[in-house]
Amino acid sequence: MLRRPPTTLAITAEDVAAYEDRRAGEALLAAQQARAEAEAQAAEARARARAQAAAAVGAGNTTTTAGGGGASSRAAAMEGSSMQGASPSAAKRARDERIGLGRRPGGR
Repeated sequence: MLRRPPTTLAITAEDVAAYEDRRAGEALLAAQQARAEAEAQAAEARARARAQAAAAVGAGNTTTTAGGGGASSRAAAMEGSSMQGASPSAAKRARDERIGLGRRPGGR
């Protein structure tokens, strides 16, 4: 069996700096995504609170079928619209996992 000499790799300071810059960029992106998701959840919670308050006011001023039904349909519409805003990041995350972007090279 033939043997060849081992391959020698030379890692320069520029390589290390590029790696550190890339990792810092990834960390910044992850922090921005987490902040955006937290803001979306807070907006959803505010929308739910408004819908519940509107339902309570509507139920007190009108009959339960007219006031309660309208408020619950508005709440469902608000919830649906807030879920549409959160879905692109979830879809992107699922796509990245599917194609392996979140993994480190070499399976580590």
